[in-house]
Amino acid sequence: RAEAIRRLGDLELELTEAQQLADNVDALDYGAYNGAVDLFRQLLESYPDYRRNDSVLYQLGRAYEVSGKNDEALSVLNELIVKYPETPLIDEVQFRRGEMLFLRKDYETAESAYQSVVDYGDASRFYEQSLYKLGWSQFKLAKHEASLVPFFDLLNRKIMGVDIKEGENRLEDLKRAERELVEDTFRVLSISFSYMEGAESIDAFLAARGYPEYSYVIFMNLGDLYLEKERYVDAAESYDAFVKHDPDHAKSPLMQVEVIEAYKQGGFPTLVLEGKKSYVDRYGMHSEFWTRNARADNANVEEYLKDNLVDLAQYYHAEAQKNGKRSDYQEAARWYREYLDFFPGLADSANTNFLLAEILYESEDFAEATAE
Repeated sequence: RAEAIRRLGDLELELTEAQQLADNVDALDYGAYNGAVDLFRQLLESYPDYRRNDSVLYQLGRAYEVSGKNDEALSVLNELIVKYPETPLIDEVQFRRGEMLFLRKDYETAESAYQSVVDYGDASRFYEQSLYKLGWSQFKLAKHEASLVPFFDLLNRKIMGVDIKEGENRLEDLKRAERELVEDTFRVLSISFSYMEGAESIDAFLAARGYPEYSYVIFMNLGDLYLEKERYVDAAESYDAFVKHDPDHAKSPLMQVEVIEAYKQGGFPTLVLEGKKSYVDRYGMHSEFWTRNARADNANVEEYLKDNLVDLAQYYHAEAQKNGKRSDYQEAARWYREYLDFFPGLADSANTNFLLAEILYESEDFAEATAE
């Protein structure tokens, strides 16, 4: 008889849900679920030792929840985990508790519920959602360092091995829901790191996890957040932190360009100049970068190299003509020579040669000027 009542309650709940949805999902008659609630309550009272009372409590909680009685629903789920901690439904029950508690802003108890699902393991279909909400619960509790673990565990599952592109469509290989989940995770991670020690905290955390392949994105995201807040030096230092970690990574030249742009936006001309010098030093055509990375795949790196060389040569040429300092003449000649060394035979080589000869002549280095 207990089994019959349970089945009847399940059927009553399913039929009510189906009918309500068929009629109008926006005008649910919450009172219609009372029949299912009464049947489940009757079963629990009449058969307290029934072997499937964990399922009965679960369905009773569902009936309360869909009928809008969230306090009663949470109370039932709380009762379920106390009486039946080994129930096969424990992961779903804890996840649903977490969701209810999170909505109530009871983040501490929600954290515990989501942690239970994570501890259950990835066999649970609620595992990834629980990682995400565990991270958010900890973030809400200002446990920023603790929140990093579930968020990065989630990223490892979602983007490890994914080809991350540049620009707004960088995650185009993912489905829309996954893209939104990952981008939201990126955002909250950047905020967390900004509350900690910025790029230094990223480096420390990722070093302990073996620097996953998408690490550069984490530094990039933090730099972008700082740019939004007009913290230009912090932005530049965030981009530069990854470049220093792995200067020959395929994405490092792009990060170095972002360093320069951040200083440019912040109005720091001296730092812009130093950033351009660093770019040339790191990504000149004889550098280690080109040993690790194919020239055919990095045309943009070459273009930035040319632009920076031209900017540096022209800057120091103008400075030398303005103040006559020998050091400025030498700097201008250096950058002209590097341009000719890296890019011999280009259409503008003759003009560059002329400018080099001109700067040498102006500095009274007549022998070198004649040679050029």
